[in-house]
Amino acid sequence: MTGIVLDGIGKTFDGTRIFDDLSLSIRSGELIVFVGPSGCGKSTLLRLIAGLETATEGRIEIDGRDVTQSEPHDRGLSMVFQSYALYPHMTVQQNIAFALHTERLPRDEISARVAEAARILKIEPYLDRKPKALSGGQRQRVAIGRAIVREPKAFLFDEPLSNLDAALRADTRVEIAELHKRLGATMLYVTHDQVEAMTLADRIVVLKAGRIMQIGTPHDLYTAPANTFVAQFIGSPRMNLLPCEQMDSTRIRLPGGSIEIPSLPCRPAQIGIRPEDLNLVAPTEGRLRGQVVLTEYLGADRCVHIDLGEVRVTLRDAGSSPKIARDGEEVGLAFDPRRAHYFDAAGDAINVISVEAA
Repeated sequence: MTGIVLDGIGKTFDGTRIFDDLSLSIRSGELIVFVGPSGCGKSTLLRLIAGLETATEGRIEIDGRDVTQSEPHDRGLSMVFQSYALYPHMTVQQNIAFALHTERLPRDEISARVAEAARILKIEPYLDRKPKALSGGQRQRVAIGRAIVREPKAFLFDEPLSNLDAALRADTRVEIAELHKRLGATMLYVTHDQVEAMTLADRIVVLKAGRIMQIGTPHDLYTAPANTFVAQFIGSPRMNLLPCEQMDSTRIRLPGGSIEIPSLPCRPAQIGIRPEDLNLVAPTEGRLRGQVVLTEYLGADRCVHIDLGEVRVTLRDAGSSPKIARDGEEVGLAFDPRRAHYFDAAGDAINVISVEAA
């Protein structure tokens, strides 16, 4: 298996700086997901690793070998693109085998590799079909099969599910996760969809404007975001952020109310509360008080949008909850301040001082 190291990577396009001194170490066998908004540099980073773009500064190592100046075909990687890029005049079998024929491998070995890839991806019944006779999900599996047969050092996925509908995206996402477990291969996956990132990744790399904002497991990023950007990017619906004003050493004022806060090393400028950490209560019983603007019923879940005057917040609870909030109704919001997240004026997380440490 293969580890990948990026050391001090810089990249400039026509005078525009994309990356500056970016470093990252990917362990062998990991499934790493690059996630962030459009234009953050995630696809460019993948192309740098693949060799489709050349780094302006820094070094790229694959399996302990410096490949910074190596051609793509010398890096031993396979890439699956957003567009399937299948040859329309070839059958599925021919598409999967094409790269192996160009490498002049023996026919028996080619047949064996294609058969194994088809078995893994459950596309054996489609080997004699042309791409036009396949669904979007089947075509994407063929594209993945074409990568598998090359037996690469690592797989690179560039938003492979973007062209699929919601149901196919969910199914194919599960198939990619199962494929990773089965092969145990190093995989790098680019997406702007935080749900894909959370469900697939061993670790997530959150990018913004060419900078790494945080690296961690899905659990780490959800429970301990390093800053307000990560806090609102990871989690759906996104975290509520409320401005706060210090009243005294233990109490802060929020839109719609005030709360006692745990011990903090510095004064917070914002407080973050996950929608699922808010509870509906009577107006006189809540820490915050506001008016219901809209209720969205999603089946298993329900999202309630509440106006606190200065800001709006979202509450998420079970769709079967007996507490029904009607539009225009005044409600109270309860939450545990110990489960809230506190951020300074720069947007960086403030760690709560534990009782033991104090």
